Amino acid sequence: MAPTASAKGRAVGLIRLLRPYSITWTASSIVVMVILLTGRRFSTVDLAGCLFAMSAIGGAMRTLNDVADRATDELSTEADRRSRPLVTGVVPARVAIGQVVLLSGAGIAVAFAVDLGFGILMALGTMGLVLYSAGPAPVAG
Repeated sequence: MAPTASAKGRAVGLIRLLRPYSITWTASSIVVMVILLTGRRFSTVDLAGCLFAMSAIGGAMRTLNDVADRATDELSTEADRRSRPLVTGVVPARVAIGQVVLLSGAGIAVAFAVDLGFGILMALGTMGLVLYSAGPAPVAG
């Protein structure tokens, strides 16, 4: 049986699953690229909404990927993979899945609030990423 983590330990584990350094880089790079390529002016609220939506969905999908890869991470020779919060039991899989659902839903909702087309793109992208990590025949495997 996995050890029970403190609330603080679990919160830190959930944040680690998001890989904030990776989210920040990816989301901000894509949004800046779109602004530069289209030459459009965006309101600060729309820009913040885009960054939030992409970050939330990105974090959710990184978490989902760790849930899907838990068994292989346990067997990995890489110390980083063996020390991930799901492998060590600091974060139970059901809690991680809750994070996936909450962040995906929030990200998609905000994306639709920013722009219908952006919402559709983020919803379709999320579905593709779910299939990549955890679909019936995951591409990641």
